[in-house]
Amino acid sequence: MATKSNFLNSIFLIVALSIPLSLGTSNINYTHYDSQEDHVDQQPKRPKITKSISQYQKNLLALAKKLNIVNDLPPGTMQGIIWQESKAGGHFKDVDKVETQRHAIFFGAAQVSLVAAQDVLNRWPQLREQFNISSKYDIKEQLILNDVFNLTIAGKYLTLMKSYGFSTLNELALAYNRGPEGAKRYDPETHPYATSVANHAEFLKQID
Repeated sequence: MATKSNFLNSIFLIVALSIPLSLGTSNINYTHYDSQEDHVDQQPKRPKITKSISQYQKNLLALAKKLNIVNDLPPGTMQGIIWQESKAGGHFKDVDKVETQRHAIFFGAAQVSLVAAQDVLNRWPQLREQFNISSKYDIKEQLILNDVFNLTIAGKYLTLMKSYGFSTLNELALAYNRGPEGAKRYDPETHPYATSVANHAEFLKQID
């Protein structure tokens, strides 16, 4: 049974990585960004997901909290975002994580896009070496399968948004969702995504 499961998982991964990717780079000016050397390299354990909040979700939230501190973000920002995006991984099961995302354009617990990931890797090239990234297929594979990579990219992307002047939790959440230019067209205090992330962040304080 284990051999069959491993074989199926391998097939799903091969299919996922065979999909053509169209990575692009944004017009971000990287001149004023400060280097971030801190990183987290322990993959959260994955107990079976139950109807209530699982240990895996708690582990992801703990990782998000740690990366939130590493990137000097407003308290609760990353936790609120991953809960908004995937219920802190609660929308995924190990057996179908690859299969359900093979046609997606956003990946993992933080629902990171490939373009956003490439922007971050261009700014912090040391992450390529840290996570053994040598091709666009590696980026997609790591976004799907490696929660540490996924949340690390999300945290660094939020750091990029900080360099554009977004500073509060609501502002950063809106920029994460709409991009730096799109976010300028909305009020972060009333936009549904931003207010939802803020509400999640407040709710998740009781899980700490």
